Amino acid sequence: MKHWPGIAVVTALIGLAVGFMMLRPAAGTQPVYIDVSADLSFIFECKRRANPPSEESIQNFMSYNGFRVLDRSQQMGRRRLKLDMIGIDSAHRKLEFGTDPTGSGSYFAALYSEPPTQHATVLEDSLLAFTEMSLRCKTSQVERSGNPAEARDSYDFSFSRTEDQFKRPPLK
Repeated sequence: MKHWPGIAVVTALIGLAVGFMMLRPAAGTQPVYIDVSADLSFIFECKRRANPPSEESIQNFMSYNGFRVLDRSQQMGRRRLKLDMIGIDSAHRKLEFGTDPTGSGSYFAALYSEPPTQHATVLEDSLLAFTEMSLRCKTSQVERSGNPAEARDSYDFSFSRTEDQFKRPPLK
């Protein structure tokens, strides 16, 4: 019985060590962030009366195509950028419109879908046509990309952060 406290301490330490080893992911199983590319992205430039582009028209286009819309510049309580809108839909897609951060006076649009990418060509073509015909802006640097199934966790994390933005109250 003299050794009982020592055995209890050693047993407790071994239990803690095993517990920590079980909590720590095994080598090679740590989550890896995979960069997610937009299914469709492009730059657009608006001239004269079309500049800046109509936020109401953009919001209407997004709503018509099933997106819940958030004007992030209004949510921040000030006009941080000329254009900063995002939409999400029931198919877990994201559609963003924003001011080109380089200060060039251009804007961008980007459509993302849950990996693996299955292009929504009707929506993608409608987005390009809307920008050129309704907004009367010239598009350039049009890129269509795809994401592998392995990028799904990264996309889901990004999408959930976007959903959280919709829950925040606007700043005054």
